[in-house]
Amino acid sequence: MDEFRLERLPWLPVLDCDLNAELDAIQALVNDANESEANLQEAVLRLRGLANHQLKVTDAYRLERFVERFSGNSSFNHEMQACRLGVIANSTLELLRGPLRVAALRHGIAVELVTSPYNQAYEFISNPNSPLYQNACDVILLALDQRNLPFWPEQGESFQRLFEHVQDMLELLKENTKARIILQTLALPSEATFGRQPGDENDLYENVRIFNRYLVELATRFDCLIFDLEALTASVGVFRWHSPVQWCLNKQPFAPDMLPLYCDHIGRLLTSIYSLDRRCLVLDLDNTLWAGVVGDDGVERLVMAQGDPVGEAHRRVQQMALRLKQSGVILAVSSKNEPDTARLPFQVCADMVLREEDIAMFEASWQDKATQLQAISEHLGMPLHQFVLLDDNPAERKQVREALPDVAVPELPADPAWFPEIIMAAGYFAEAGSSEAGDQRTRQYQENHQRQVHRSRIGDYDQYLASLEMRLRVQAFSQRSLGRVAQLIQRSNQFNLTTRRYSETELLALMADSESVTFQAELMDIFGNNGIISLVICRQYQQVWEIESWLMSCRVLSRRVEEALFNVVLTEARNQGITCLIGCYIPTGRNKLVESFYADLGFTQLVSSSSNQEGESTRWQLRVEEAQPIKVSRSLPQVEYITY
Repeated sequence: MDEFRLERLPWLPVLDCDLNAELDAIQALVNDANESEANLQEAVLRLRGLANHQLKVTDAYRLERFVERFSGNSSFNHEMQACRLGVIANSTLELLRGPLRVAALRHGIAVELVTSPYNQAYEFISNPNSPLYQNACDVILLALDQRNLPFWPEQGESFQRLFEHVQDMLELLKENTKARIILQTLALPSEATFGRQPGDENDLYENVRIFNRYLVELATRFDCLIFDLEALTASVGVFRWHSPVQWCLNKQPFAPDMLPLYCDHIGRLLTSIYSLDRRCLVLDLDNTLWAGVVGDDGVERLVMAQGDPVGEAHRRVQQMALRLKQSGVILAVSSKNEPDTARLPFQVCADMVLREEDIAMFEASWQDKATQLQAISEHLGMPLHQFVLLDDNPAERKQVREALPDVAVPELPADPAWFPEIIMAAGYFAEAGSSEAGDQRTRQYQENHQRQVHRSRIGDYDQYLASLEMRLRVQAFSQRSLGRVAQLIQRSNQFNLTTRRYSETELLALMADSESVTFQAELMDIFGNNGIISLVICRQYQQVWEIESWLMSCRVLSRRVEEALFNVVLTEARNQGITCLIGCYIPTGRNKLVESFYADLGFTQLVSSSSNQEGESTRWQLRVEEAQPIKVSRSLPQVEYITY
């Protein structure tokens, strides 16, 4: 790679097909979608595949206009996560719409955009009839530019008035909307101050950093996400990021070439909000984790040691993978090799940074890479859209992209020294968590693989469940479990009746509310502890419990956890004198799995219903005195209910 240019999105392959011909073929699939749901799914995958390429600006707008035709098609949106995004800016972001929708499409999100007029951020927020509130935005991005900020301090003036101005905007947003707010830091300025000294109170660089530190503090106080534009401009280079010409012409806050990168970072934040980020890094071995081919060269000739330039490059790849694992990302191996041969370097090479216990699933065979990835997905119980494949071989990358378009396959240069930069610049993973959390997650997936092997040996599914000797520990939310509860709420999509999201601040308020009842369920069996895997949140109205949220990790699907937990909820409702349970199912693009959940438990559908942009929601009722608990059997988890 001659030059690493972030704005070119170098992890994406260059488009090598005729865009117009491909769009015509997709249009034909959509036209037939009424007869074949599979056609519609394929159309969405192919559109996402196009978005997962480096596109010329004209091609990006052509793709966006094509997608716009289907923005009102509920069946089409059902295949993606719908998001109404409000962008509040004091600069001109008129060119944002096309590239942003393409970037969101790349991440599986269908974006509808609401934007503020030029330099009217405060007016747009403070107007109760603003489109921001009338259109009920799901997410709001507050993207301010220093050059148009009022009350910017000059010559030693205080920041106080400006701080209060921004705080007022956030307070108004919190009062008038339930949208998740993204707070963007200021870009570093391009106007260099020659002879500047760090800490100079009149220096523009220093003042931007002071203000950005305040924004981070506000983000914590108001439970906002941060879009760290300061860090992004530092990575790209301030003189490449800014265009004085474009600012003078139309107040565009960055150079046109930076638009795809800017939009991609917004897309990443949306994937984090909707828990669509990647969670598993699948590693090739030969010429990826080390230089050489273990089957041909033998272990002793593999290069991965310090002191050798090529070895240093491959060692950095391993170090990056280990850091990701420590932050909670699951590592797997996909290698065309004999299994014992592929494992040998992990077992005997002192220069290996990664060890066998760091790998949750080790797939080595002579099958093609797509087949190997499908096997890893099945054994780990993780969907393919959570996978990233790191493979030095262009042919293998192409085969996986075509066979499994859900898998992220970053384009890689010939020099492995660039591999870590490509993976981290692409932003596939939300790096959050501790080394202990990463180790625990890896162990859980390794244990899940052991369960899969155990199941294949037993055959009969009820006998398999009984042999697991499952125990379900149920109790109310606690301060100690708050982090895991919040994480599960944010990440659960398939088994989630309403997909309501709660921040830790909201969960603390809920725990202190006497009218709220919470249940968390922790599942254990002979192979280990799955941790907290299911949650129920109820609100009490007189003698009625309304089930506001019921969700479960997809790792324990078909383990009868929901039935055992239902027995606990029903028993506790009777003990509390509750006469009726009310449940709601709100359909999304990803929770069709639980469409009949309440009906299966004996609830009766109420006549009232409502519609959202993804489908019709339904309400369900269960009379407590008439309800029948699930019959206890050996295949049902044994329950321990802890009360305080």
